[in-house]
Amino acid sequence: MENEKLLILEDDSMVSGMMKIMLERSGYICDVAVDEDEAYRLFCSARQEGIPYSAVIFDLVLAEDSLGGLRTLRRIKETEPGVKTILCSGFVSSPVVKNYKNYGFDSCLSKPFTGASLKTTLLSLVEHSAG
Repeated sequence: MENEKLLILEDDSMVSGMMKIMLERSGYICDVAVDEDEAYRLFCSARQEGIPYSAVIFDLVLAEDSLGGLRTLRRIKETEPGVKTILCSGFVSSPVVKNYKNYGFDSCLSKPFTGASLKTTLLSLVEHSAG
């Protein structure tokens, strides 16, 4: 999956910056969106340009909105049902985090995480979709 394009939806610039650095060091190309509308716009633009995202990483809570990431997931899945998705959240007690597959996410990564766990999560999505 190296050299593939990823979209990160994360409103905390420190977290998104660290994720982007971790992933780019592993050979991924990353774009960052800070809100729902920007994420959806970037996602649609990439598809129209013929260079779609291989996966989208979603923060669940955006600003004070506890379901911003989930709403964005639904919009993106309506556009591209097969896109690989990762929920990335520190709210491990949330029903969405506990039952992420029931909500449409392919994988889940709890914050805080390491670069290795992030890369492993991405690689497992690719292997699962290839197999």
